[in-house]
Amino acid sequence: MQTELSNGVDVHYLRVSLDKFDVRVLAARVPLFESAQQSLKSNPERLASGYSLQDYLRRYRALAVLSGGYIDSYSPPTPLGVVRSNGYQVSPIHQSWLVDGFFCSKPGHAEITKVDMDPLRRTFSDCVQSGPVLLLGNKKINDSSREQLENYKKFANLPYERTFVCLKGDREALLGITGKIELPKLISALQQQPEFSCTDAIGLTGGSSAGLRIGNKLFGKDEFLYPSVIAVMARAQ
Repeated sequence: MQTELSNGVDVHYLRVSLDKFDVRVLAARVPLFESAQQSLKSNPERLASGYSLQDYLRRYRALAVLSGGYIDSYSPPTPLGVVRSNGYQVSPIHQSWLVDGFFCSKPGHAEITKVDMDPLRRTFSDCVQSGPVLLLGNKKINDSSREQLENYKKFANLPYERTFVCLKGDREALLGITGKIELPKLISALQQQPEFSCTDAIGLTGGSSAGLRIGNKLFGKDEFLYPSVIAVMARAQ
């Protein structure tokens, strides 16, 4: 779907019914299918550390993929913060105002929360640490210590392409990407515009690493090897 914000910025997004589809965190180093599970234990050094969005879509039979958490290193592709996929955690927690939250999921359910509220999230098979957290309980996150930092001010007030996940209660998730927009304007749109009306929302990658693939359509870019992505999957029968 596509909508144009009042300031003329386009937002492309996918609505996902959590009753019918799963939203998963995929990691290149974690095979999802039984036939490949042994590789994780016997030959971890042979597993890829990153894939393009298109390769994630094909290899994991996903319906859509969104660039997920931030990348700490591009060679080899290394996530900044926790990534857990299919019960396997492949990277440790990172302390930063940028990655102050988690997006976590399991079949039929997804949550967004602050890192300092629950740093373990052991009840979820899939988690990615990202941020900043934009909304919780339909309320903007007010963090005066973060907002006084010069790096945060630059990040928030310069227009970047931005990806995000928005939850609408317990039943629906929105995976989206914007054109160039300042963070306060994105937060306002996700909170107030009726087509979004998010209860909870978290920021993901931005700028040149921001991308969303839905089938054969690409919004944003797909120019990197991503250590993890957020994906929409058909529910296993």
